[in-house]
Amino acid sequence: MAQPEAPVPQATLVANTSMTNEDRAIKRARDQAYRERLKKRKTEMEGNMEALTQENKALKVENGALKAENTRLNQASQSQGEGMDKLKHDFNQLKHEYNKQTVLVQTLSGVLAGSAPSPRDEEVQKLKNEIDLFRQGMGMDSPCLELMKETAKLKHELEKVKHEKRALKVQLDALCEKIIAENPSP
Repeated sequence: MAQPEAPVPQATLVANTSMTNEDRAIKRARDQAYRERLKKRKTEMEGNMEALTQENKALKVENGALKAENTRLNQASQSQGEGMDKLKHDFNQLKHEYNKQTVLVQTLSGVLAGSAPSPRDEEVQKLKNEIDLFRQGMGMDSPCLELMKETAKLKHELEKVKHEKRALKVQLDALCEKIIAENPSP
């Protein structure tokens, strides 16, 4: 019977007997320095990872704040757009009333004073030209800043037209009283 063979070890440690104590000490020092460099690199990487994690958190918070600000600005822009539409509607109504009263005043003035144009007629025509220029310059695709500027201009123009309307109404009342005074009823 044959005897079973002894198993062959996969890896065997062979002692290097040719190394001197000095060589071993140098090797140990190199190995120790290598391990220290690895530890240092690992510590640096962990520090960098922590710093990047903190920076990422801060950027996420800032991003959230910027998104909220963007939403708020969009809502403000939309509400200003709606306010702008209302101002345009009010402006158009006042302009229509103004035009009706202007025609009436011009007619009454023409009857009373003849057909010579007055400085008032020239001013009315100038205002009409300014309004037409204003309308041509108005665009709905403008950014929020342009909407704010247009809103301010329209408010100013609206106040101007209201003032003009009051002045024309006073003038109209005076002309009507003058006509009634000149033509007494039988």
